[in-house]
Amino acid sequence: MQRRKYLSKEGLIVRFLILAVIAAVLGVSLLFSTKIEKMLNINQKVEAGNYVDAEVVKDDDFVIHYINVGQGDCTFIQLPDGKTMLIDTGDTDSVSKWHITDYISALGVTKINYFVLTHSDSDHIGGAKNVLDAFEVENIYRPFALSGGESSTSDSLSGFVCDEKEDLAGVYAQLLASDVSDVRTNAEKLPRVTTANYTKTIKSIYSETYIKDSNTLYSNVFVNYDGIEIDSTDATVDFSIKFYAPLIASGNINIDGVASRTNGFVTVGYKTKKINGYTEDDKNSICPVIKFEYKEKKFVFTGDITTQAEGDVLASLTTEERQELSNVTVYQAGHHGASNSNSQEWLNLLNPTYTVVSCGANNKYGHPTEDFLNRMASLTHTVTDYLIRTDLQGTIIFGVSEEGTVAYAANAQINKQIFQVTWWQIACGIFVVSAVIIFTIKVPKKYRR
Repeated sequence: MQRRKYLSKEGLIVRFLILAVIAAVLGVSLLFSTKIEKMLNINQKVEAGNYVDAEVVKDDDFVIHYINVGQGDCTFIQLPDGKTMLIDTGDTDSVSKWHITDYISALGVTKINYFVLTHSDSDHIGGAKNVLDAFEVENIYRPFALSGGESSTSDSLSGFVCDEKEDLAGVYAQLLASDVSDVRTNAEKLPRVTTANYTKTIKSIYSETYIKDSNTLYSNVFVNYDGIEIDSTDATVDFSIKFYAPLIASGNINIDGVASRTNGFVTVGYKTKKINGYTEDDKNSICPVIKFEYKEKKFVFTGDITTQAEGDVLASLTTEERQELSNVTVYQAGHHGASNSNSQEWLNLLNPTYTVVSCGANNKYGHPTEDFLNRMASLTHTVTDYLIRTDLQGTIIFGVSEEGTVAYAANAQINKQIFQVTWWQIACGIFVVSAVIIFTIKVPKKYRR
């Protein structure tokens, strides 16, 4: 019988040392996983499918893309006159993870005519700088929230300093200097935001340019306010865009001529906390309420508006305006379907045929909440698919044809992960394979016993 050959002690030590060196190198490499994955083009979200229009709406004149950006909002709109609008951009990873600039570019778009930022939260403006870098933007609508920093630990008005690029700094200073108590109160209520993300966004807004008639011009900047109307640029196509919020502050303070580049009015603030800055509701309550109407079909957007702001808007509406906002075709749920938005009275007025909820799968906020779902269920519905969610259906596209027919496609952009592997998985594989090779290769005679 043939005698089995074993490694000598020296041979085992050599092989263990080689394996230890490989393990150490692989261990160190894990510290640079992100760079290695990018270099090897692995652990990237692989997407298949059609970036452009779903077949059901591709020939429609008015198309709205509720882009799936996880826990955030991003809506791209192709208007009947050939112009485009973008409302919010999702979070900071909206470009790297959700590819919103690629999505918009694949539609043949190089210029965005209207860009609306509802408020300063990162899940709405996180990708704004990337959008501004990728496209020419003609008109920008920003929130009346000041970008800057606190020069002291107190919450005093004088302790806040606007950023150098903040065009509303002069407006703020003028409000503070006023002897009229109502005017100064407006300054006290203006949200003041100190996040780096918002600072970056404001700087990008006032640096943005577009080309018109071979001339390079700075973008037109407006603050969101009740009363903005955008009409068709094509006399043969009739549609309308109208803002019903945020409400204009007392005194109808017009900032034209005070701010160097920004147009609009000082809007109502919702200052509710005197210490340590603004609550989340303060920033959310200044979101615009926007209605699009084409062929008697209505689409409404409210960002992260709160029930308090909804109530104020409802109280401000004329009989005609209530009619304009009633029985909408599609409503994008306020605040991703949160309980502190979408009040029953608000939903009763809108009475939407379809409601789109933009939220992330298994998000930590529990959106859409049970309260919201119960309120929606209490409405009278003419369709069984009245609630459509990006966390379940992916990107959702609605279209309105020239004849006024409405159609939609869920999961229109196919976001399916075809194959994904991370560097740590590869490193483990390399280690296992190395171990097998090292301990199975033929042993030199001098190391046998």
